Amino acid sequence: MPMRLPGLANLITGARLVFIFLAALCIIAYTPDRDYYRWAAVALVVGAIVSDILDGKVARWLKQESYIGRLMDAAADAVGFTLGFVFLYFFDLGMRFPLWFVIVVVGRELAVYGLFLALVIRKRRIEKRPSAIAKWNTLLLALCILALLLRFDYSWALWVVAAATTLISGAENVRAAIDAIRVNNASEACI
Repeated sequence: MPMRLPGLANLITGARLVFIFLAALCIIAYTPDRDYYRWAAVALVVGAIVSDILDGKVARWLKQESYIGRLMDAAADAVGFTLGFVFLYFFDLGMRFPLWFVIVVVGRELAVYGLFLALVIRKRRIEKRPSAIAKWNTLLLALCILALLLRFDYSWALWVVAAATTLISGAENVRAAIDAIRVNNASEACI
């Protein structure tokens, strides 16, 4: 039986947020003569990716999965991708994300998490697990950030694939939110 470590998965998710904010500070502090900030951002992004993989696995292993934990995980992803893409558009680290890609990623994050926040505020639970495409999308977006920080020459090919998965997973999430609203409205009408 696994050892009980209360809230360990949520602590890992919290660590991811710390990695994200520290990476953002490194991006802000970067100048060509202080390239070590770019490399520090790379290390912090890798730490964020590893923590994203670990938090869910730890929660399942310790049997500590929770609704709030899933919300925290999704919020950490949204904050990380929004900050990462906006900062890597406005701050030049030798390469920048194109504006169209930033609009796709940030627009999806705002639309999806705006809808989910509206559902939470209306006290509507949405028990949607990430689909395979959503998991691939998360990985691809993280790899896009790494590829840009590492100045990978063919990053644009990754951006195109990631933009497609971003749009598909965003549509899935919007549909799930609309379905949750319909189900909740129908159940309220029956009362």
